[in-house]
Amino acid sequence: MSNSTALSLAAAPPTSPAITVSAILPTIGRMRLRLLFLCVIGVVLRLTVLQRQRTGQQYAAVDSEAMLQILLVGFTALVLLSCRPRAWIRRLRSTAALWWFAFCLVGLLSTVWSESAKYTLYRSAEVIILSFAVFVIVMSARTWVEAERRMLWLAWIALLAAVIGTSRLYSWSIWGLRSNTYGAMAAMLACYCYGVMLYSRGKRRRNFMVLAGGAAFLTVYSLSLASWWSMLAGVLLITVFSRHRLLVVMLALSGTIAVLVGGETLMQEAILRNRDTEEVGSLHGRRYLWEHYIEAFKERPILGYGFAVGARTTGPVYTTNTHNSLISVLIGCGIIGVLPVFIGIVRMMRDLRLLHRQRMQAVLAISGALLAAGVNSMANAFLGENWTPATFVFCCIFALFLYLYLLWRTNRHSRGMLPSRLDLHPQSAIQQPVQSCLTN
Repeated sequence: MSNSTALSLAAAPPTSPAITVSAILPTIGRMRLRLLFLCVIGVVLRLTVLQRQRTGQQYAAVDSEAMLQILLVGFTALVLLSCRPRAWIRRLRSTAALWWFAFCLVGLLSTVWSESAKYTLYRSAEVIILSFAVFVIVMSARTWVEAERRMLWLAWIALLAAVIGTSRLYSWSIWGLRSNTYGAMAAMLACYCYGVMLYSRGKRRRNFMVLAGGAAFLTVYSLSLASWWSMLAGVLLITVFSRHRLLVVMLALSGTIAVLVGGETLMQEAILRNRDTEEVGSLHGRRYLWEHYIEAFKERPILGYGFAVGARTTGPVYTTNTHNSLISVLIGCGIIGVLPVFIGIVRMMRDLRLLHRQRMQAVLAISGALLAAGVNSMANAFLGENWTPATFVFCCIFALFLYLYLLWRTNRHSRGMLPSRLDLHPQSAIQQPVQSCLTN
């Protein structure tokens, strides 16, 4: 089966009702949608297939690749201006997205005191523009099925592009292609596809099984311990709350058998990769970096050093990120940056809990994917710093969560907006054999 067929079938069960939020979200024309799609994918390709390595002194230099990215981001902003941005902002401010953009605005404001003002200005504006574009692409869909399909296409294109880009820089190995970038992306997708697979039937279930298996394979193949742990955390969350307790036992048993069978060879070749245990115990030198970043934070705890520049200017050596999103926020935007992040996390957890109480099946898949993102960001700071391919996949899934939340709000405040109460009350499925894409 081709990737195109798998994604198309996985996104839409033929018996799903046409659930729409067109009454509360602005729609955009096909031409604008295509332009936005090309722009965001263009940036992804620039960061993956066309990625390059530069020295620390060149991080703010504008070469041909950087100019291409700037032009793509600028054109994206122009397209967004024609998509009724005020109407979108009015709707998004009633969701957890408010606090995402609040943090981004703090990052933009940090240009005033940043040690590299132009770099901070561009990087913060880039995150605002591109995340807003992803939200518009996914959430402008007229139905849940269409929104999910858009998310899957965007995320999988980004994941495959990241694998190709990594293979251009590093050689393939039978043990894997080491990268915590595409590993983080694959872990999020694996959790989402696994969560949907548990509650799907027929062809949709089989196709999500293929997608979940492919994403899980790429997660393992990335040789990123952080990605492995994040995928495990997301899968366990989904399994436990989906009441598939037997699967928890099977997962634990499979892991135990793998360790016993692989033994020392598996540990040395696949996990330690010929490093000694002391090096791995120090998290590959990250603890050393984190200690320096914490000391730097103590010197400027309120404002920080400017969005996206802390790792490049405050550490003992030049790095592209702090390898920890919380530290990135602390040294980049200080305490004033941590506040919207903390409030946003609390708001998102509250909304996920509300959706779970309504027994919407999609919320478990989304929760697992978001948990995988959070766990992985503690070792790969793709949240709180520059826009990366992993940030892109996170925003795709986050947009789907916002779409689901607005579906629930629409039904709560306007009875009859959804085709039937079956979408929120799965018990009625006993009388009506209709498979909903949203319900358990």
